Amino acid sequence: ETYFQHGLKSLGYALKLLKLSFVCLIHAIFPFWFKFTTSSAVIRAFKIIVDSNCENENCPTAENTVGQFFILKFK
Repeated sequence: ETYFQHGLKSLGYALKLLKLSFVCLIHAIFPFWFKFTTSSAVIRAFKIIVDSNCENENCPTAENTVGQFFILKFK
């Protein structure tokens, strides 16, 4: 991935997150709308980012990382 490609990908994530922030704002006012939209999108983006950065067999996977997060958070 080149520097320019990385920049475009990052810009895409920023625009998606900006859109999701407005969805969160609407959800704050009307909690019965968009119940899982933002959380589902963030989880999908996390999985894509973690899995795309793996260049060798020693890299963490999204499943391992999420599992470690829940172990740390709920201990």
